[in-house]
Amino acid sequence: MKFLSSVFFLGLLISNVSANSDRTSKVAAKLADVLVSEDEIRRQSSKLSTQLKEQTRQNNQVLLERLSLFIDAEDDKAKFSQDFLQLSLQMEEEMVKRMESDLGLAAFMKQTTVDIYTTEFTDEEIAQLGRFFTSAVGKKYLRVSPLILEEIVEKTQTEIVPKILEVQNSVQNQFQLKFRELHSQFVEQ
Repeated sequence: MKFLSSVFFLGLLISNVSANSDRTSKVAAKLADVLVSEDEIRRQSSKLSTQLKEQTRQNNQVLLERLSLFIDAEDDKAKFSQDFLQLSLQMEEEMVKRMESDLGLAAFMKQTTVDIYTTEFTDEEIAQLGRFFTSAVGKKYLRVSPLILEEIVEKTQTEIVPKILEVQNSVQNQFQLKFRELHSQFVEQ
């Protein structure tokens, strides 16, 4: 009897967790609709497209250089290069179009948001986040936070990176002398 009551209690606990999990997922899905806006999806898609195009250009440039080695006549090389670059641009356009249509970026981003939020937050925390992000301040936060992050990155690059490079150069120069001293101990003079 004790075993049966333990199994019954465990069953109630599991069904309660499952119901809780379903409710959390539904609230998180609504939250994902707020957090993963169409603008954010376009922004991320644009970033991915830019990276894809750049990688494709680099790969195609290497391919162009290698294939051009096998063409002797300069006129033929020039025509081949021109046609190759046109074909490369068509390839880039097709890759971007297929990336957007075949990958389902919007659905992926929303489902990933739901998965992460339901793992990291409780029902109540997700509900509080939902209330915040649908408030006037929350909406403003969603609108300006990407811009703020870009500004932080930009300021870091313009103000801190040069200082990092100065420190790097200073330390390298300091240790270069030590490396020479060490090397001179092992080299016959």
